[in-house]
Amino acid sequence: MREIWVHSDYNKNVGLFVMFLGGVLALPVPALLAALNRAPARPWLWHLLGVIFLVVGVLLFHFTRKRFRVESGKLTVQDGLLTSPVHYHWEGPADIHLSSVETRHGESWAVDLVCGKLHYRVHDSTDHLSENLNLAVCLARAVGGSLVGTSDSQPLAIAADELGLAYRERVKRHPQLLPAEVERPPLGNVSLVEANGEVSFRWQLTWPHLGPYLMMVAFVMSLLALAPPLSTGDVAQSPFYLAQAGRGYGYFILCGATLAGLMMVAFGFQKELLVGEVSLCTNSSLWGIPIGRDCIPVGDIQDIWVRQVRNGAQLHFVAEGRCLGGLVSNLQMARWVAARVARLLVG
Repeated sequence: MREIWVHSDYNKNVGLFVMFLGGVLALPVPALLAALNRAPARPWLWHLLGVIFLVVGVLLFHFTRKRFRVESGKLTVQDGLLTSPVHYHWEGPADIHLSSVETRHGESWAVDLVCGKLHYRVHDSTDHLSENLNLAVCLARAVGGSLVGTSDSQPLAIAADELGLAYRERVKRHPQLLPAEVERPPLGNVSLVEANGEVSFRWQLTWPHLGPYLMMVAFVMSLLALAPPLSTGDVAQSPFYLAQAGRGYGYFILCGATLAGLMMVAFGFQKELLVGEVSLCTNSSLWGIPIGRDCIPVGDIQDIWVRQVRNGAQLHFVAEGRCLGGLVSNLQMARWVAARVARLLVG
């Protein structure tokens, strides 16, 4: 079984509701019960329950994926965590069709599974040609069929045996698969250096990408500061109560140190992508200190993915059983890097 995924907004509204519910459970509900003289014996449970709902809401809002699982004669599609999977069955050879459909929201790219008279639409999205093209290629390879359709208004027809070729050879035979060349966006944090026959791309994650996550961590810490985990007699001793009474600031010192450490790690992490004649490598460093390196021979690269995710994009270079790349704060910048690297690989 092979699994392919793309980012999905299906659970976005549910995630927002669950986050709102978590905030209500953590703060207004305990205060309302206390005002009605129905204060629970363990009020910290309400705060803990609210924090759990907040975390679940964040996961639904930011990390929902649409997954495609391919088995023999069966394709399973599940959009989000709270939906039932849809199963598509077929017998005999099957192909993947990629087509452009005009909608009231703009141009939408549709991916269909076709087997004889059976015609299943498994995915469509607006203005995501590069992502849908990669999805169509991977699905066609997984089902063992060919890929037909259009790409940038050009006819596209790739036989099943050609889909198994390395990315470099496949694009040489079918130039339509080459990502559209785009101008470098004026705003971005990717630097380009060419030296000694190698091209280096370096980037860091910026505040627009990391800020919401750090703010959520700070908000959860604030909720926990109001939760009374310990009780002595009739007095609930929350970290906020202890600090207000001048009896201890340990919790807030720990929270400050934790946030400072997270910011040090988040803003000091740097990714470098090295494109050479023989291999493609990624180097990871933390404030200039190397912490990891991985390489893939250029001839083994099968796909280049640019997946749009919340607050940025994921740029991946995929070989059999291996994947290089990572998060990029700017979707347009990720597309620019992918287009430049693709042309370097093809030569």
